[in-house]
Amino acid sequence: MKDFSLAKRQYDIVQQYYTSVTGEENRITK
Repeated sequence: MKDFSLAKRQYDIVQQYYTSVTGEENRITK
């Protein structure tokens, strides 16, 4: 479960980076 938390955190960071670069929110998830 600890590994899952780490993966989730990394995903959140990547998504935030992607959002800041493209200017579009949640494009990956939606």
